[in-house]
Amino acid sequence: MDKRQMIMENALTLFAREGYEGCGVMKIVTESQVTKPTLYHYFGSKEGVLRSIYEFYFSEFLNKLAADIKYQDNLMIAISEIISLYTDFAYQSPDFYWLTAHLRRGPRESESYLIVADYHMRERDILENFMKDVSSVHMNLKGMEGQLTRNLHNLISGLVEEKILTGLGNKIDDHDITLLTKQFLYGIFSL
Repeated sequence: MDKRQMIMENALTLFAREGYEGCGVMKIVTESQVTKPTLYHYFGSKEGVLRSIYEFYFSEFLNKLAADIKYQDNLMIAISEIISLYTDFAYQSPDFYWLTAHLRRGPRESESYLIVADYHMRERDILENFMKDVSSVHMNLKGMEGQLTRNLHNLISGLVEEKILTGLGNKIDDHDITLLTKQFLYGIFSL
């Protein structure tokens, strides 16, 4: 692993554990066993480190999400696939998933929220466009795409945080994904 990647990995661990605002540059360089000039050379600032972490982890996930989620007349399969994408992502990068969960809920005027807001808006747009495809077939959902997007994302986040991030649950399996899919579908089709 090169120095740039090592700094990003250490910063990610620190940000996930202590929060972005709670972790200073000095802590990152100490943990990474590099100097401040080395961090500034690669990233320019602590903000640059966070941007690089998001670019490295989240951009790839968002590209996969945009490419893989398609509504093709079987909503149960499509929702299950979305849930699987998120849970796989959380298993691959639990610290990053935890960081995104924290930053998504952070104060809207905080430095960290503003740094990563575009990534979260892109994620929302991908899911909302999927819901627009769904509502074009299921007309009773027309105009509710934003609410459906938030509901699905919140259900997925709850499952991931309970099972993966807290370490209190067992591995998410197909049964969990099926139950969550049915819960979501029951909710939207009872409208």
